[in-house]
Amino acid sequence: MSNVPPEDKSDEVWDEFKWEEFMQKQDRKVDRLMELMERYHDDPKCDEIIAREMGWTWLQEKEEQEGDDAWSRYVGDEDDDDLEGEEWKVAAGIEEDEEERELRAYKKLPAFTLAHEFGLRAHKFVEQLPEKVR
Repeated sequence: MSNVPPEDKSDEVWDEFKWEEFMQKQDRKVDRLMELMERYHDDPKCDEIIAREMGWTWLQEKEEQEGDDAWSRYVGDEDDDDLEGEEWKVAAGIEEDEEERELRAYKKLPAFTLAHEFGLRAHKFVEQLPEKVR
């Protein structure tokens, strides 16, 4: 594990107290995100509200620069690839339950998408490490 903070470009080496402070700050951000997701999950503009409340201006700025709907890259379209190969359930008369619908809705959130991609990259990185280092 590196002693250089993830988002810091300086040469400063962090000690355990600095890392603890950083992790506590990240925990507060996650708590705030979960609170907002719970509060606004039924709102049609849920993603925009949460981004604004969290101070995620980068997405709006990118959208303005590119002149297109930057949200669509993260949220996805309504065709929903998650249902691919699931047509047999419809043909068999099997209904999707509420939990599956909610899970699919969360998968469309930008924060979920980014976290999932990060998790996959982290997993791939760990898999490339020698067995005795894991």
